[in-house]
Amino acid sequence: MERLTNKQFDNIYEKHADAIFRYFLLRVKDRERAIDFTQEVFLKTWEYGQNNKIDNEQAFLFRVAHNIYVNDVRTYGRTVSLETYLDTGFHPESGDHKSMIISLEAKRILIESEKLGDEYRDVIHFRYVEDLPVKDIAEIVGVSENVISVRLKRAKTMLQQKIKIDNEK
Repeated sequence: MERLTNKQFDNIYEKHADAIFRYFLLRVKDRERAIDFTQEVFLKTWEYGQNNKIDNEQAFLFRVAHNIYVNDVRTYGRTVSLETYLDTGFHPESGDHKSMIISLEAKRILIESEKLGDEYRDVIHFRYVEDLPVKDIAEIVGVSENVISVRLKRAKTMLQQKIKIDNEK
């Protein structure tokens, strides 16, 4: 067994802390809770790494984060919607006209993905926000790569249909 060293842990933290924090912030919509959950992920990673080898650190971290989030939802229920969060001041920074349009479309897709359900929302987030490969997402969620591919395809289809219907109104 290879024990996780302080230097290795520091490197893992520096490399992935922002992504883990972002994962929680988009879900719990509360900065302090997102910070607490992020710290919990890294505490559990440190504890696990003392006696076990971590092969895929990114997938491992997101798996821990996913489990912490699921346990929180089971215990306390879901928090406010992304739309509510956006109304309270979370707005992507805008630059030129083209980046503003892209930013608005991304915001709209995030809002619509909140309505899809956890299994679809999570795979959309992992794939397109965190840019994780299907293999890592499958490891995080605990299902096969084929299931993840199907969920991604279905989620994209549902989002496209929803956006098309909204544009026709």
